[in-house]
Amino acid sequence: MADTKQTSPEELAALRQETLQTLTEDRDAWRATAAPQSNVLIGERLIVVDRHDRGYSSFVYEGKQREGLTQVPRDMHGVIKFDAEGAARVRARLEGEAPDFGPFVVWDFQEYARSQADRSQQLIDNISALAEKAAATSEQYKDLLFALQDAWAVVHSKGDAGMKETWGRLLRENGEFAEQPAGPSAEMNARLYAALDGAKALVSESWTSQSLRDKVDRALTQHAELRGVAAGPEAGFLLLEITNTANAAFVDVGRDEEVARIIRETSEYTWPSDLSSIKRTLYDLNGNRVGALTHVARVPLGEPDEGAVRLLIKSDAVSPDADAGIALARVLKDVASKVARGEHSFAVRGDNGREIASFELREPPSYVKDGVLNIAEALKSGDVYMADEGFSGLAEGEFRYVVPGPEFTPGYHQGSGEAWLVSAKGEIAPGYEDMRIVREVDFKKLTREESAALSAVIEGRVSFEEHERSFGGGDDVEPD
Repeated sequence: MADTKQTSPEELAALRQETLQTLTEDRDAWRATAAPQSNVLIGERLIVVDRHDRGYSSFVYEGKQREGLTQVPRDMHGVIKFDAEGAARVRARLEGEAPDFGPFVVWDFQEYARSQADRSQQLIDNISALAEKAAATSEQYKDLLFALQDAWAVVHSKGDAGMKETWGRLLRENGEFAEQPAGPSAEMNARLYAALDGAKALVSESWTSQSLRDKVDRALTQHAELRGVAAGPEAGFLLLEITNTANAAFVDVGRDEEVARIIRETSEYTWPSDLSSIKRTLYDLNGNRVGALTHVARVPLGEPDEGAVRLLIKSDAVSPDADAGIALARVLKDVASKVARGEHSFAVRGDNGREIASFELREPPSYVKDGVLNIAEALKSGDVYMADEGFSGLAEGEFRYVVPGPEFTPGYHQGSGEAWLVSAKGEIAPGYEDMRIVREVDFKKLTREESAALSAVIEGRVSFEEHERSFGGGDDVEPD
């Protein structure tokens, strides 16, 4: 006969503690790797990682030094670090030679270490949350079962046949002589509560003892959240949000394609049995944090921000059950396919026609309205640059500020892209109304002093004329 001995609560607690200790050590080791050189500039700091978290590394095999993909150790020993050009070259070669292991992602090594530390912390949080929920469920179970046992004599004596059958079955399932006692669970607690609640009037009769009436009433009041709850899935929603779709990864790959890739990658997540514990950071192809996957009790108010993504999946439509991962993966892959085809706002329906998910990808904000660029908003977002002066420079009199368009992210080796040329008032230079192609070498980041000077004009602390005079001009500038 097979051994059906169940793991004791003490054994489960010990196993949980051992797992938490291992994850904590893992988290701390990754944090140590991320921390030491946080304030030091290193030219070669990029690593190339495949979909299985294997990094391009140097190692010894059969007495010879070799290069290839190996699991990334927590101290990064052996993992080769590149500059941007070298990392791009290696990634391109790997994508050609080993496409099945892709996508290959270029990470800053410290950001990768931080992401691994975050992953360990997420598991720690999930396990801790499950342990807390299990403890609360166990205490609730004891309260309800003890009340049921104490009230059984009353129900057995005065209850109808249906009530006695229900109570008898519950007591047998949870009795010490049961082959495998049911034990605490959300479903069992809901059944115990429903049985007690159904017999409340009977137990409240004047001939029953006051202590029994008090005990049953206390159990029903203390756990009133179970009233009307049937065994079934968690309420609420899975919320996937991407808050930044304007960085280089979305520009290089394409906004729809990168959003679809992130959602498709999320479909491969290992889902916990308790969806309310989900807390996952989302990363773009370059390893930057761009959003999160969480569980929420209700639909967020208002629309997503401009340029943001919001995917809501009704958790009661897909989980928790043995096939939750399959069901969620199917929904996420369906959403990813629609986004890749250019759909930005739609609902997903289940086999029965019921809406189970909704998706919205809002267009990125435009700085231009009624022919004037909102330079205050552009400055706040870090999207204002100083045009070069001189004969061959971009600057044209008072039009000295460059604001890149939504498809142009300076600093990511694009070389050039569409941009506006504007004044400190946000007025657009003639010929730049629909943007022009400009080269990165023809403008530079604002210095702290230049940024402060522009802020002073925007906030009205310095007049536009005074600002222009600081550049040696302003005599020909028309006052507001």
